[in-house]
Amino acid sequence: MLWESGQHSAAFRLRQLWDALQREIPFRLYCAYPIDVLSEGFEVGAVEAIVCAHSHLLPSSSARKLERAVARAMDDVLGQKNPLTFGYDAVFQSRGNTPIPVGEALIFWLHDHSPVQAQSVLARAREHFQQQI
Repeated sequence: MLWESGQHSAAFRLRQLWDALQREIPFRLYCAYPIDVLSEGFEVGAVEAIVCAHSHLLPSSSARKLERAVARAMDDVLGQKNPLTFGYDAVFQSRGNTPIPVGEALIFWLHDHSPVQAQSVLARAREHFQQQI
């Protein structure tokens, strides 16, 4: 609820408190953050912090659809600068120690390596994502 209402710092702090309690009392914690990586309000810094605080990230049911949409948009906008042109490197598939799905990893790569073009690529990715059945 904190994340969904835009209180990302508070959500991250709550996560830290859960982690502290987990060091004292062993238990499994399953989180469900409603994160839309293609939304115009996507905040890569906030998402990266919360992703790195977790041991695993489960892909949504549309993970392959997202991957295809982002890859196609990167090709449209970046052309020869597209990292996929040179072969996908597994290094893109983690943030900290957290393995993440390819589509999300590509979006992080964009923000890290091509921030000026990231918004154009994401706008195209939204179009491609919506066009897929």
